[in-house]
Amino acid sequence: MNPMTRPLSPEQQLKIHNFSLQILAETGIRFNSKPALTLFAKHGAEIRNNTVFFNEKIIKNALSSVPSSFTWHARNEQRSIPMGGDHHHMGPGYGAPFILEKEGTMRNANMDDYDNFCKLTHTSPHLDFLGSIMVQPADLSATTGHLKMLYSNFTLSDKPTMGSTASPRAARDSLNMAKIIFNTLNRPVVMGLINSLAPLQFAHEMTDALMIYAENGQPVIIHSGAMMGSTSPITGAGTQVMQNAMNLAGICLAQLVHPGTPVVYGAGGTPLDMKTGGYTTGSPELIQNIAVHAQMGRYYNIPTRAGGAFTDSLAPDYQAGAESSLILGAAATCGVNMSLHCCGILGAYIAMGYEKFMADEELCGVVKKMVAPVDYSDEAFAIDLIKEIGPGGQYLSHMHTMKRCRTAFFQNKLFNKSNHDRWFKNGKKWAHEMASDAVTHRLESYTKPPMDSNIENALKQYIELAHNSDHFGDE
Repeated sequence: MNPMTRPLSPEQQLKIHNFSLQILAETGIRFNSKPALTLFAKHGAEIRNNTVFFNEKIIKNALSSVPSSFTWHARNEQRSIPMGGDHHHMGPGYGAPFILEKEGTMRNANMDDYDNFCKLTHTSPHLDFLGSIMVQPADLSATTGHLKMLYSNFTLSDKPTMGSTASPRAARDSLNMAKIIFNTLNRPVVMGLINSLAPLQFAHEMTDALMIYAENGQPVIIHSGAMMGSTSPITGAGTQVMQNAMNLAGICLAQLVHPGTPVVYGAGGTPLDMKTGGYTTGSPELIQNIAVHAQMGRYYNIPTRAGGAFTDSLAPDYQAGAESSLILGAAATCGVNMSLHCCGILGAYIAMGYEKFMADEELCGVVKKMVAPVDYSDEAFAIDLIKEIGPGGQYLSHMHTMKRCRTAFFQNKLFNKSNHDRWFKNGKKWAHEMASDAVTHRLESYTKPPMDSNIENALKQYIELAHNSDHFGDE
């Protein structure tokens, strides 16, 4: 990967860091969790009214123990992915409660949809990992629904998977089920997404889930997101420094629980629509914030996470394509290590769309090709070939081209590359119509990856016990 966008000077990076330390020391971060407050106090932080005031030393010590890179293991080890450095990985949409149908109607997401997105992610040539809430099924229990989603993640795909952080119980269930599969938690096998609560606080569910993941040495994404002009300052710099302060506080907690816990630095920051008061995602301001936070992650030498194919559009139309491509491309060219929400998101997180998922998947392939290093080996320069062909010659029929013609360029499956006559004769299909056909084909051709029957039975037994005990996951 070739990170290109570096908006901050060294002086500006230091200014964001120092202003963040000032916020942490003088304003503090509220943690609504007694175990977290007790731990902070034990390590010398000042606590007042559930607000933690950090000194520079505690932050510096925490940053010194965060790994600069790690491997996120899959149950199929060939699918494990390195996090950090110049690596860039993509995952599907996350958290949407609705499905937007191709006719424009919207309905509640259900467990069948969740399973479908597991299958589409597993069979994707461009997506690298699964999220823990690719949609929020309305037909599942609020307290135990995570068990069924985790089971689908672990059995319908053998790619790396995120675990649940919906509650302390969900976090423990995620780790217990991962241990059944991997037989150990002595390496990163399941990742949790920890969202802070702007402005300057962490909810107790997220805080306790963070601590559970960290106790077991499992990686966490510490993500700060805010609405500019609503839950953060309207200015980009103000939002960026506030989000950085929240990230540093979360990173500090993870390292106090277990020094060396793998952490991914994540941040967003989108504007409030000042005309409607609505939440937006498809904005140039978000791209600016992604670029800054990607650079701050590199400043701290921590793997980074950003958003993906965001759009405010409620249809897979020009707006959706434009906004999604700009944001997804920006994350990759800024040097972000992992992007969530790369496939399917519509309407500012409100819905997932099957057609948008497939179109976004093609876009993911384009972006990955765009940021892939160019081959500058002696063979790639083809000097002897250029001399052989000479002025006025042609390369099309040469064996050098024939050997490479199927692999040299990115091969589109949905985006149209044919002429008008051929397109017209083939049904005049637009990209979203071709995407709908592709969804059907992919789901019909899906094959479940193999899993040891003893492991799968152990997962089923765990889920049955967990359903029958309100406290099983917290023990």
